[in-house]
Amino acid sequence: MKLVTLFIIMISLNSIYSAESNEEIIMNCYINESNVITTKISDKRDEDALASAVYKKSYEKIGWDYLSIATYEKNDKKYNDSSKAYAMGFLEGTLTNERIYSHYKNFHNYFLAEYDSNPQIFQFFENFVFQILEYLREKSTENMDKDPFWEFAHYMYQQIKGLHEGYNISYISQSEKQLSLAQIYMLAASSDMQDIGSYLFRQLPHFQQMTPEELERYETLNSHCSAFVKLAKDYSDIYF
Repeated sequence: MKLVTLFIIMISLNSIYSAESNEEIIMNCYINESNVITTKISDKRDEDALASAVYKKSYEKIGWDYLSIATYEKNDKKYNDSSKAYAMGFLEGTLTNERIYSHYKNFHNYFLAEYDSNPQIFQFFENFVFQILEYLREKSTENMDKDPFWEFAHYMYQQIKGLHEGYNISYISQSEKQLSLAQIYMLAASSDMQDIGSYLFRQLPHFQQMTPEELERYETLNSHCSAFVKLAKDYSDIYF
């Protein structure tokens, strides 16, 4: 049977908070028989919750925030995997809303600011991303029982959807900070956005006409990833 889930969202008053630096927050997420989602801040994880999260806002002190999310682990099929994926996203969006907003502002200034002078171009770009999401939703719902790839894609979509709705609820009284589902997805797929924008506005370079030196220069200027790689002492594992 396909897991087609409709969520009605209700957020507890004690779940709207302003985390102080280095403060640890534990939030549990629940869903009832009517698919109503609720969240509650507690002093410990609830093993019977749909999902629970521990968030420590410590970036200003140590350079990193800490976020750990776990879903219901008992093997009694109390909750389906679609609900679990949604709840994971919902908790992340609710707890890390300030970081998400800051990240989007940086992302917009880096990738999208050049389109600000023409709102129609940005709308065209956003609509294109919405089409990607709609395709993902339709194909994954249609094929999740037939193909492991589309089953995973379905859970990924539910998690992004939960993140989007959890984020926006946390800013329910600040409409200027709310983001569309497409804008949230742009953050998840930020490494593709530059190429998508170049394709949409016909700015892709002619790779076949490039010399090896020009191609190497293009790759250097347009690649922004880095990684630490470490082998275990006994060469049994590798860490990135």
